[in-house]
Amino acid sequence: MMYLACSKQGGLRALFLLVGIVLLSGCWPKEQHFNEIQGRTMGTFYQVIVEAPSGSQTLLQQRIDYKLQQISQTFSTYLPDSEINQLSQAAAGEWLAVSSDMLQVMLAAQQVYQQSSGAFDPTVRTLVDQWGFGPLQRADVIPDDQTLASALAEVGFSAVTIDAEQSKILKQQARQFELSGVAKGYAVDQIANFLSAQGHSNFLVNIGGDIRVEGNRRDGTPWRVAIEHPDQEQQAVYQTLRVTDLAVLTSGDYRNFFMVDGERFSHTLDPFTGFPIDHGLASVTVLAESAALADAWATAFTVLGFEASKALSQELAIPLLMLNRDQDEFQVYSNEFFQQALAE
Repeated sequence: MMYLACSKQGGLRALFLLVGIVLLSGCWPKEQHFNEIQGRTMGTFYQVIVEAPSGSQTLLQQRIDYKLQQISQTFSTYLPDSEINQLSQAAAGEWLAVSSDMLQVMLAAQQVYQQSSGAFDPTVRTLVDQWGFGPLQRADVIPDDQTLASALAEVGFSAVTIDAEQSKILKQQARQFELSGVAKGYAVDQIANFLSAQGHSNFLVNIGGDIRVEGNRRDGTPWRVAIEHPDQEQQAVYQTLRVTDLAVLTSGDYRNFFMVDGERFSHTLDPFTGFPIDHGLASVTVLAESAALADAWATAFTVLGFEASKALSQELAIPLLMLNRDQDEFQVYSNEFFQQALAE
């Protein structure tokens, strides 16, 4: 599953938008007051393009950086004292108080976990570590059966109870958390909500390829976001979407993988088997109002595969576009909800 911030080679999961989304943006005339803010967060880059008064860019960036720093301190598995690491290390059987950010992400994760019948599972941390995809990076080695069995015994979000009113959680069994498959989308939502609260109505927020847009570009037309073609050899645009007031999230297995004895192993782990996914689904794009939910669903569909994702997206009315490998070509599927979301 796409639960990791960095690849084995130290390449960032979303660096240069290799998760599958490429932003197409033009040049912004100064008189239009569209400011572009860039920086680093959560092991990747961020980009904010916002219509704002001239001279406000420095203050906006300071406030955005501060918010992102808080979110990173909550969800980064690479920071020893982060909240997520403290929760992972806490003993089972005791109620644990959590921050507002952690509560909201846990609730979003729980929703997608339940609706996807466990395809999205934020308790795969032990599996991630055993495959060497997290902070405990190691050489490209396939874990043995006993190691995987032990790791799988600690997977299952059903062993976690959430008390939303009291903002606390209970681990009924030992569980370690890996929330990067939803936390980056949550960070996008938080920055978008902050900009809206400040009175900004035309902006784009992009954190490592997780994108949410509101309003329009400087010329009054919808924002343009391009979906990358899942070609392992080169970067190319498959389709350009014109979107407004939506989050656009793409997950794929065509960039993050390693090879052992000629066999390809994706960095997307299946929480049911403990192994990397092994099917033809190459790229998944989800549209939603919430980037956090779109982020989690993009991962869930990547795990489920082509046919199961078609059925579930129809049942739940989730806008979905998929590219599935069919020998040397790609089979394309987009449901009616995807087309409707683009038309609105």
